[in-house]
Amino acid sequence: MAQRESEGSAARTADWERREAKSSRGEAAFRTHLTTYLVVGLFLLTLNLLTSPGELWFYWPLFFWGWALVFQAVATYGAEAPWQALAVVRSIVPGLGTRAQPKGTPGEGDPAGAGTWGRAARRAPHSAPFAAAAFASVHERIEGLKEIALQIPAGPVREQAFRICAAADRIAEAMAADRTDAKTVTWFNERLLEPAERLLAGYVRLAGRGVAGAGETLRRVEEQNLPLIESRLDALYDQLHRGEIVDLAVASEMLDIELLDSPPVSGTGRN
Repeated sequence: MAQRESEGSAARTADWERREAKSSRGEAAFRTHLTTYLVVGLFLLTLNLLTSPGELWFYWPLFFWGWALVFQAVATYGAEAPWQALAVVRSIVPGLGTRAQPKGTPGEGDPAGAGTWGRAARRAPHSAPFAAAAFASVHERIEGLKEIALQIPAGPVREQAFRICAAADRIAEAMAADRTDAKTVTWFNERLLEPAERLLAGYVRLAGRGVAGAGETLRRVEEQNLPLIESRLDALYDQLHRGEIVDLAVASEMLDIELLDSPPVSGTGRN
C-alpha cells in the first residue's frame, strides 16, 4: 500500500514537472515574441517620424501583427493574458519596474520573470492594479522554490518540496481570485515564501557538501521544518477559503525560519 502511494506521488510529481516545463517554454516563446514586437515597433515609429512625420503609418503593420501576439498571449495565459502581458512588458522595458521591492512600500517593484510563472500563481486577472507587482514578486519566489526543488535528488524530500511549491501556487491563486490587497500578498511572500526558499536553499547546499556532521540538521529539515511549512501553507489555504486567516506564529531553529505572529488586515474573505 505504502509502495503504491509512493509510486503515485512520484508519478504526480513527474507529471507536474512536465506541465511546468511545457508552460515555461510557452511563456518564454511569448516573451521573445513580445520583445521582438516592441523592438520592431520602436524601429517603425522612428523610421516613420524621420521619413514622413506628417503622415503616420507605423501602427498599421503593428496592428495586424498585434493580433497574432494577442492570440499567442491567450493561448499561453488564458483569461489572465492582459494582466500577464502587461507584467511582461514592464519586465522588458527599462524604467517600468525594478526587481527589488522596497520595504514598507508593498505593491511596488518589478514583475520580472513573469514569463516563467507557474500556472496557479499567475492567475490574478481580477486583482487590483496596485497588487499586480506584489503578485509578480510572489511568482518569482515560487519559481525560485521550484528551481531549488529540482536540485534535490529524487525521493520523499524532493516530492515534499514540490508539494510546498504546489501549495504556494494554490494560495496565490486563491488570493488572486479574492483580489487580495498588496500588503497581504507581500506578507505572504516575505514571511512564508522567503523563509521556505531560504530553508530549501540551505538544505540543498548542506546536503551537496556531504558533511558527515550535518546529518542531524538535515534530518531536522526533512522531519520537522519541511512538514511544518507544508502544513502551514495548507492551513493558510484552508483559512482563505473560510474567509479568515489564522494565527501563523511559528518558530524554527533551522536557518532563521521566522513567521509573523499574524498577517496584516486584509480583505481576503470569500463571500
